[in-house]
Amino acid sequence: MDQITPAVIELDDEEERDRRFNAYRFAASENAKAIVKEAIALLLSCEAHFGLRTNKRRARDQETFDVTADAILSDLMHHHVAGTWVDIYVTRSNRVLGAKSRYRPRAYSKMFPYILDLMAKPEMAYVEQLIAAPVEGAAKATVIRPGSRLLDRIAEHEIGIDDLDEHPHGETIVLKRIKDRKNHWDEGD
Repeated sequence: MDQITPAVIELDDEEERDRRFNAYRFAASENAKAIVKEAIALLLSCEAHFGLRTNKRRARDQETFDVTADAILSDLMHHHVAGTWVDIYVTRSNRVLGAKSRYRPRAYSKMFPYILDLMAKPEMAYVEQLIAAPVEGAAKATVIRPGSRLLDRIAEHEIGIDDLDEHPHGETIVLKRIKDRKNHWDEGD
């Protein structure tokens, strides 16, 4: 069974990474959805070809896989069409990705690094990633950018900013005035 072996590259201290990965981004138009659908099909074929999975995913796990792939590809497409020249930084930390939290986006799961590595395989070429080498005393982050296949698909499908959208996130906080204790029927507007 072949293992996915990502490249590990030491990053300079001066290297600037301005933008954090947006895990809430998704493909909104039919053109962008076609790119994501094709990529997911190729990822599953790649897994089968290299024997990376022996069992079929449960429906919920496949849905998380699809959401994660969509978020990665959509954020990379948005980053490219917006003309941003810096890379996107992501976490690969098991401590962060494995912790249960209602605030963490669904795309950030334990499978996140696996899906990134799969997309970065030379046969896939959807993502280029530079995995930060562990450095004592300093926190480094892995950076990603669109791969050659994704760049080709963006041009082929003429993807623009309007083809991508973002899920609403954050919790709604409802502020109310204090209820009048003398009036039992007061709802505290």
